[in-house]
Amino acid sequence: MSPRWSTAVLDTDTSHGLAVVRCGQGFALDDNGVLFPRQWLKAQALPVLCEHGIGHFDGEAVFLLELAEPVELPGITWQGLRQFMLQGEYETFRMLGYAAQIATWAREHRFCGSCGS
Repeated sequence: MSPRWSTAVLDTDTSHGLAVVRCGQGFALDDNGVLFPRQWLKAQALPVLCEHGIGHFDGEAVFLLELAEPVELPGITWQGLRQFMLQGEYETFRMLGYAAQIATWAREHRFCGSCGS
């Protein structure tokens, strides 16, 4: 049995796929879970700091949208990574853990450590 989640480097210039959304309050979540149609998210005018193609979940391309601040969207709540771990859905937790690592790396390496530009 192959894993539901696998990492990959994906081109953000493509228009397909799903996305997870992360900010300082955690990951966005609704009644359907943490994966949202990427094009729907892009139509919401979110304060996106960066976007990264991070892999595939059940064969579908997954992107990470890192937000500058949490936003209010109908039916969406924010949940920390620890709560996902405690819920016991291993493959979703693996995907979100990887997304959190990429987001942290991107945030902490936005500027050159030597010259600051």
